[in-house]
Amino acid sequence: MSTLEELIQSGRPATPMQFRAKAYGLDGQREFLRDLLAMANASVKGPRLIVVGVDTDASAAGRVLGVAQRDFEQRPSYAELARQHIEPPIQLSYRPIKHGEVVIGLFQIGDCQDRPYMMRVDHSPTLRRGDAWVRVNNEVFRLGRSHLQALFQSNFKDSIAPQRVEIGFAGEISQQQIMLPVCDLSQLPSVVAASKVQQMLAAKENSSGSGNTSLMARLTHAKIFGTNDPYKDQSIETLTGELDEITRQHRVDDQNFLFEANASELQLRVFNQSDSAIEDASVTVTLPNLEGLHVASKPADESYPAVDTKDDSILVTSYLGEIPPGTPLPAFKTAVKICAGSSLEGQRLTVGYTLFGRNLRSPVSGQLAIDFRDQLQALMG
Repeated sequence: MSTLEELIQSGRPATPMQFRAKAYGLDGQREFLRDLLAMANASVKGPRLIVVGVDTDASAAGRVLGVAQRDFEQRPSYAELARQHIEPPIQLSYRPIKHGEVVIGLFQIGDCQDRPYMMRVDHSPTLRRGDAWVRVNNEVFRLGRSHLQALFQSNFKDSIAPQRVEIGFAGEISQQQIMLPVCDLSQLPSVVAASKVQQMLAAKENSSGSGNTSLMARLTHAKIFGTNDPYKDQSIETLTGELDEITRQHRVDDQNFLFEANASELQLRVFNQSDSAIEDASVTVTLPNLEGLHVASKPADESYPAVDTKDDSILVTSYLGEIPPGTPLPAFKTAVKICAGSSLEGQRLTVGYTLFGRNLRSPVSGQLAIDFRDQLQALMG
C-alpha cells in the first residue's frame, strides 16, 4: 500500500499534506489560493500535497468521495489562478488519481524555497495584495509582520542583493529607454472590410424608398470593389449581419497585419553582476492596457512568454531558470511582439518589470520607457 493510500485510510493529514472533501471549483477560488499559500509557506522540506475528494471529518478513517472529471478542465485552470495571484511563482500541478471506482484530485506543490509566498494582486475583499498564510500542525494562520520579517531575514543568508542585477532593453548595452514606430491601424483588414460594408449599408439606407435602391447599391459597389468584382444584391439585414461577423472573419488577417507585417520586438536583458547564479528565476513585465497598443498572446511557439491581458494592464511572464553571473541574458526566449497604433505617436509608455529568484534578497523591480514615433523618426532614433 502506498503512503498516499495509507494516509487516506488513516484520515490523518500531515503538515505537508491537506485533505479536502469537495473540489474547489469556480466558487472556491479564495479557499484554493489561501490553502495554496498556506502549504507553500509551511516549514517543511520537499513537495507538498493537497488531496481533493477525501473527507477526513466524518470518521477516523478517510472517506473517499471523489471529484468530477470536469474539475480537471476548469477555466481558468488552478495553475493559471496561482500564476496570476501569487508571488514568487509556485510550481503547481493538478492531476486525477484513480482510487477504486472514483477519481480523486492531487495538487502537487514543488519544493518551496523562496518563502514567504504572498498575494501579488487583490482577489477579493478578504484576500488582498500582500496577504500571506501558513499551515502549522494542520491548522492555517495568517502571517503577521513579525513572521514575514523572520522569513525574509532567513533568506538573506547567501542571498543576492537586488542592486547586483541590471535589467534594461536589449542592445549592445542595457537601455532604459527605446523608441518604437507606430502604424496606421485604419488599414487593419477587419477595419478596411467593415468600412466597405458600412458604405454599402449607407447606400442601401439612403436610397431606400426612392426606387433607385438597386442602382445606387450597384454604383457604390463598383466604386468600392471595382467593376471586375461581380455585384451581389444584399438586404440591409444581411449587410448588418455581415458587419457583426467581420472581426471574427478577419481575425487571422488582423493578427498577421499586427504581429507580422507591423510588429516590433520587445526584449529585455538581465545582467547578473554578483558572484553567484540566480536560482529558479522568473520575470514579469507590466505594460498599460491602452487603446491602440496590441501585444501578441502566446503563438504556436512554446518558447514565447505567457501574456495575460487585464482591464488596465498587460502582464508578460517568462521563466528563466538559472541566471549565471557575468553574462547578460535575454529575459524572453522569444521576443515579445507588439504593435502600436498612430494614436500613440508622441507618447511615452512606462514599462514595469519584476525579477524573482529563489536566492534574491528581494525581487528586482524597476521601470523602463518606450517612446512611440512615426517610422522615420524611430529608425533615426
